[in-house]
Amino acid sequence: MKSSNAASKKDFSVKEAALKVGYKHTGHFSKIFSNRFGITPSYYKKQLKS
Repeated sequence: MKSSNAASKKDFSVKEAALKVGYKHTGHFSKIFSNRFGITPSYYKKQLKS
């Protein structure tokens, strides 16, 4: 899914990832992402860093 790929880029903020995949509002992106993957985009990025 494009959202997980965009969110996984360590140099992208969640807002930048949301905009990159076509969402204007970070909150809406986070809600859709969380529903799809079961975790928030921020938590997903933290897991990739560790």
